[in-house]
Amino acid sequence: MQEELKEDSQKRPLEYVFGGLSSHQLVGQNECNHVKEGIERFFNLQLDIKNKRHIQESLDAQIAGDLLSGDNEYFCEKCNARVDTLKRVCVRTLPRNLIMHLKRFDFDLDLCRRVKLNNYLEFPEYLDMEAYTKKGLAQKENREYDESEIDMDEKQKKETKEWNDIYDVKSVHSIYRLSDIWC
Repeated sequence: MQEELKEDSQKRPLEYVFGGLSSHQLVGQNECNHVKEGIERFFNLQLDIKNKRHIQESLDAQIAGDLLSGDNEYFCEKCNARVDTLKRVCVRTLPRNLIMHLKRFDFDLDLCRRVKLNNYLEFPEYLDMEAYTKKGLAQKENREYDESEIDMDEKQKKETKEWNDIYDVKSVHSIYRLSDIWC
């Protein structure tokens, strides 16, 4: 029965309307140019807003990621060596309708409790998400956007193809009109 449900987007309306795929990437730096990718389904993007003035700053911080170097270097199986690696999250497949969850709570170590962040956050009326996608990052970094070079296991490749086929992601555009934002 599960296989039947996967075939029809009308039987999975939440995924069809709000579902997207995120890409958890390990991008080799310097001498290593390999990319290892894990994919995950999402219904909303969770954005850190602490010390941010614009929503784009929060999105930029998400794709900037963390550099794994020194004692934290990643072992690249293709290079058979420990290499400096950028660990980041970007959007692989955009949803038809994008929900952004602003993380407005933080833990205060001095008070030992959660505190609400009440800082002002600006956002545009229209937001182009192309720069925050896997394809947009590949273009910015002058990397080939070739799915065959990405290191994914067979299950992830199958799920990604299935997602793209069922939900017709080619018809999704990267520009969103931001409205109905609740705080």
